[in-house]
Amino acid sequence: MSKARATTRVAIARVLTGVMRAGRSLGTLTESDGPLAGLAPSERAYALACIYGSLRHWSRLEHAVRAHLKRPIRNKDTDVLACLVAGAYELETMHAPVHAVVNEQVDAVAALGKVWARGLVNAVLRKLSKADPHAGENSLEAAERQAGKDAPPNGPGTADSSHEPPPPLALATSHPQWLVDALSEAWPGHVAAILDANNRPGPMTLRVNLAVTTRAEMQARLEATGFVSTPGRFAASALVLAAPTQVTALPGFAEGHLSVQDEAAQLVADIAVSTLAGISAPRILDACAAPGGKTLALAERFPNAKIDAVEIDSVRIVRLEQNLARATADIRDRVRVVAADLSGPVDLPHDHYDYILCDAPCSATGVIRRHPDIKWLRRESDIPTLVALQRQILRTLWPLLKRNGILHYATCSVLPEENSAQARWFSQQPAGCRPLPIPTLPAGNQDTFGHVAANGRQILPGEDDMDGFFHALFKHTDTSLSAPSA
Repeated sequence: MSKARATTRVAIARVLTGVMRAGRSLGTLTESDGPLAGLAPSERAYALACIYGSLRHWSRLEHAVRAHLKRPIRNKDTDVLACLVAGAYELETMHAPVHAVVNEQVDAVAALGKVWARGLVNAVLRKLSKADPHAGENSLEAAERQAGKDAPPNGPGTADSSHEPPPPLALATSHPQWLVDALSEAWPGHVAAILDANNRPGPMTLRVNLAVTTRAEMQARLEATGFVSTPGRFAASALVLAAPTQVTALPGFAEGHLSVQDEAAQLVADIAVSTLAGISAPRILDACAAPGGKTLALAERFPNAKIDAVEIDSVRIVRLEQNLARATADIRDRVRVVAADLSGPVDLPHDHYDYILCDAPCSATGVIRRHPDIKWLRRESDIPTLVALQRQILRTLWPLLKRNGILHYATCSVLPEENSAQARWFSQQPAGCRPLPIPTLPAGNQDTFGHVAANGRQILPGEDDMDGFFHALFKHTDTSLSAPSA
């Protein structure tokens, strides 16, 4: 048995337990001081692949595990269930040797203090390795075939759940039923593609710093060091790597010549460039700015802009400042980080702005392929709360616009309540609010992205290999600074 791999499987179980039992975010759990700390780079890569895959397919794999259980696993023993689900994923998709998976997961539960579960884990994983003649499949068709089988008495959900499993589509694609219902209602012709895209890793997309180099030059520089990339279809700064890699290994990363950012998010800067044509030195407010990717993109594309980057969360402010530290001295001089709560009256360094980016807190249902824990952490009851918060922030921001200023509302959600419905509501509220169409993108790109949704555009997950994202624009055409009503 590999001692390193057994240690890795303990770490995997702890991360999965942190998400599924404690409700902690995957991003927090995989930070440098989390359960993966101390793993060798190759083991950390294996752990992350197993964690992400297990979360993407959790309820379907849990369903398969439960078929071989005589009694439900208690909630306090979610770490045992995590070993079983991770082991099932390793057997099905990672093609790990059966004896290694079984033996090391048996030792992992013992190391987690659950010696009593050794026999259980051994028996279930061996049955799973032999039960399905289609072992190794990882497709929607295989998932649907599995979901169509008779359900065991205790279905997926929390570790001690005793309810029936969800209907086949939710189980086959490992999504909560409320989200399947919401997507089916909002995007009936696209729901299968969205669910499938959510379970596939997104590409590693880079944003080239166009203030210091060109996309073609950066692409050539990457190719010279062995990294193959292709230009994005829409964003002028986007390069999509053929294969993901450690970002610190990329030439130019340390100097701030490139960053990692999905193309859908990069469109913020392209839209701003088209919208603010003719304003040489705009004053910009980036609301809810952390971790700072859009802040930097705006600073790079507007070399004379003064930018206030607002964030409420102290931990996220640290990440914002870390990203700004890689920027040029000029950008660091022009970007001011402001700690403020935009859900109510706010005191900012400047009263009025030419352009406000409101990348609002949202359900993040458009980025599940990058953050599969969202499926299990987000609740249907969260949506009305988020909608109310988005409206509060919009009320706060609107009076801060100059006459003829532009407010750019964006989310990484695919739910209409947060996007098209929010855009319709806002366009009818404050005095002088005029919705604008999304402009033609710069660099001669005449293609249109996404779907028309109210006055905005909605990108669905996986479309043109982008994350799910919503963009809408509003122009302040009146001298009145009255905020929108409830």
